[in-house]
Amino acid sequence: MAAGSVSGVPADATPPAGGLEPPAAPAGDDDLLLVVAHSLLSSVAVLVSGTELLRAHWAELGDDQRTELLTSMHTQSTHVAGVLENLLRVGDPRLVEALDERAGAAIEPPG
Repeated sequence: MAAGSVSGVPADATPPAGGLEPPAAPAGDDDLLLVVAHSLLSSVAVLVSGTELLRAHWAELGDDQRTELLTSMHTQSTHVAGVLENLLRVGDPRLVEALDERAGAAIEPPG
C-alpha cells in the first residue's frame, strides 16, 4: 500500500521519496541479488512511508486509518523477515558470490 492511499489523508501528506523508490523489477531472475534487493526495498519503502505518515499526521488520522497503515507495515516487515530468514536458511551460493563481487570481500556460505 502506498502511503497516500489511506482514505482521508491529504494529498500533500505523502512523504518525499528520498531515494527509497524501488527499482523496476528485474526482467528475469538470473540475477538473484537484484530480485532479493527489489523485494526487500519494496517492503522497506512501505515501512518508511508508513512510519513517516504516522509520525507527521498522527493527530489527523482516525483509528481506522492508523490500523490500516500499521497492518500494512506489519505485513511488509513480516515479508522482510521471511526473505532474510530464507536467505540464511538456504545459503544460496549464487547470492554469496554476488555479494562477494559487489562487496569486494570474501563471504563464506553458511555451514
